[in-house]
Amino acid sequence: MPYQPVIESQRALEPLLTVVKILEEYGDCPSIVTAGIERDEECTDLYSIRDTLAKITLRDHTYRVTELALALLKQTYRDGDLMIPKVLVATLGHDLGKIPRFRATAAHAMGDHPVVSAIKLQECFAGTSIPWFSEVLDAIKGHHRIGKDRLGVILRQADGQARVKEMILSTQEMQEKPLDSWCAGPEVLAIVAPRINRPLKGSKWAAFSLKGVVYVTPDAILEAAKELARQKKVVEMGLIRSTDREDTLRRLVKILGAADLLAMEIGEHFYGRPFDIFTKKAGIKQRGYFVPVKLEAFQIAESELESRKVAFMQLVTEFQLGRG
Repeated sequence: MPYQPVIESQRALEPLLTVVKILEEYGDCPSIVTAGIERDEECTDLYSIRDTLAKITLRDHTYRVTELALALLKQTYRDGDLMIPKVLVATLGHDLGKIPRFRATAAHAMGDHPVVSAIKLQECFAGTSIPWFSEVLDAIKGHHRIGKDRLGVILRQADGQARVKEMILSTQEMQEKPLDSWCAGPEVLAIVAPRINRPLKGSKWAAFSLKGVVYVTPDAILEAAKELARQKKVVEMGLIRSTDREDTLRRLVKILGAADLLAMEIGEHFYGRPFDIFTKKAGIKQRGYFVPVKLEAFQIAESELESRKVAFMQLVTEFQLGRG
C-alpha cells in the first residue's frame, strides 16, 4: 500500500484498510445521495448537475478525490508527508454516508451524508487512539461548507476538482478553464442587456437603468455568467456549487471592474453596494443590493431602455447609496 510506513507509524493502517474494503464492496452506488435528497446538503448545493453525478460511482469519485487531495497537499505544503495519513482517512471516508445500506437505519436515514460518513468512520476506527482523528471528523462533517481549517480546505477543494473532472468525463464536450480566461465582462453584460427594465414578479427586476447607470442584481450577473459558461461549454464549479456563490460573485465583479465597466468602485471584499430607492409618490419604496454598471457598457440607447419601463418602474426617481 502506498505511504504504508507513515500510515503505520500513526496507527491508521488497519482501520484505513477497513474503509477501503467497504468502498470496494459497496462503492458501486451513485456518488450522490438519491433518496431523502431534500435533507442532503450536497444535493441542494449541486442541484443543477445532480443527475449527471448520479452516474458516477461512489468508489470512482472517492478515489478521484483522494488522488487530487494528495496532489493538493504536495502543492501546498513543502513537507506535508506527516499529513498524508490524515488526508487519506478524510478523503477515503468523506462519503461513506452515501452508501444506501448505511442510510437504511432510522438513526441514519434522516442525516445529511457527511454526518453519516463521520459516524461510520468512527465505527471503523473504534478502539484506535489517533490524536488528529477528531480533526478528520470535523473536516468530513463540514466539507460542503466554506471553512478555513487546513484539512477541510484540502478536502473541499479536491471534492470540487473531482466534480469538475466528472462533469467533463460525462459530457465529453465540456472543458475546464480559469474563470478569467473565458468570462469577459462585456459578454456577461450582453446576456444581462435584454433583462434591463423588464419587470419580474411584483416590483422586482433583474436590472434597472437610471441616469446613466444600470443597477444589476447580483443574481442576474451570476445567471448571465452561467449562461455564458453553457455557451462556451466550460465547467466552472464556482458557478455550480451554491455555497461558492458569494466568492464567485466577487470574482465576476472584479472582472467587470478590470474592464472599466462599473459605475462606481466596489470594495475588494464585496460584490455590490446597498441602495435606497426613491419614488415620486412614496419616498423610499425599497432597498436593494446591486452591482452599479455604466449604461454605456450595454451599448443600448437610453431612450430604448426608458421605453421598456412600466408600472412601478416609471415612478422611480433616484437610487441613493445606502449604508450597511
